[in-house]
Amino acid sequence: MLVQTGRGLNRDFARAFPAGWPTLPTSADVKGALDFTQAGGSPADRYDTLPFNASSEGFRNRVGGFMPRTPAQRVHLHNQVHLWVGGDMTPATSPNDPVFFLNDCNEDRIWEGWMNRYGRLYAPDMTAPAATFKSERIDDPIVSPLGPTGTPRTVLDISAIYTYDVLP
Repeated sequence: MLVQTGRGLNRDFARAFPAGWPTLPTSADVKGALDFTQAGGSPADRYDTLPFNASSEGFRNRVGGFMPRTPAQRVHLHNQVHLWVGGDMTPATSPNDPVFFLNDCNEDRIWEGWMNRYGRLYAPDMTAPAATFKSERIDDPIVSPLGPTGTPRTVLDISAIYTYDVLP
């Protein structure tokens, strides 16, 4: 068993590995998330729907890892990696783990593949009530302890900064 105290990478290799999640996400899981179509609704509903949280249907929660909710349904793309790796990847200390950055960059790559298929859609738009969705709408400032960092709209197209060699 390797468990460090204090700051640094934490892995508990003595635990059952992985903890309740039989595999890492597969390319078929990625394809399923990319192909998901919300029954009825607008094209933006492919991305997200009311109430725009972890219970919402749509691509955002499928790639993020909140829908479906059981290991048997196997579409927990992002969160499944956190749970499978364990250690510092499980709690809020996950940025301490180098795997965190690989996982989150891959989630961004999958999202870029989705936007190439369906457009740079985002929800909620500015018609959503500000009182309910403050700092979540497409043109709301992104809240950061570093100060103003743009809006969701300003980061929907990152191609001027970087591109991916392969998209799903």
